[in-house]
Amino acid sequence: MIQGFIRTRSWCALAVLILSASAYADDWLPVTPEELQMTSEPKAPKAPAIILYRQVDRNDTVPDETIYMRIKVLTEEGRAYGDIEIAYDREDEKIRGLQARTIRPDGSIVNFEGTIYDKPLLKTSDSNMMAKSLSLPNVEVGTIIEYRYRHTMNPGWVYNSRWLLSQDLFTRRAAFSLIPSHDFTLRWS
Repeated sequence: MIQGFIRTRSWCALAVLILSASAYADDWLPVTPEELQMTSEPKAPKAPAIILYRQVDRNDTVPDETIYMRIKVLTEEGRAYGDIEIAYDREDEKIRGLQARTIRPDGSIVNFEGTIYDKPLLKTSDSNMMAKSLSLPNVEVGTIIEYRYRHTMNPGWVYNSRWLLSQDLFTRRAAFSLIPSHDFTLRWS
């Protein structure tokens, strides 16, 4: 009786994981006609590219965060944002589930199917800084670049949750959420 109950709970947990993984795969935000037709941003007139949308959902009980980024390429210079690098400390952090795609000005979508590289950035006695690195194909003026990933950290440590609101690129919209750890006092400035 107990073994059957445990077996049933295990299968249910597995089903939830599979369903949530497949939901994540189709969970891209819809692209608006305005985003496709955009050629400049009045609030950043000479910007090579802008961040159309950025979302960071942080969960300090696990600890991990999910990052979603949508960038519009406005000039030839902005094509450089198709080369993506995500820095992390190899000793204490992992980048998982990295997905990327380009959306052409006509609305057609090209999913990234290439290789994601681990690029060394800095190695000291305390850390081993790496970057997940990829180059998106078909990046041209008018393209929208999208990528998302899960940044996980070793459990049992206190991590400094921080969001840098200022970026190199102008940000049109952003959303941030935090589920604080129950083990520590939440403080902010």
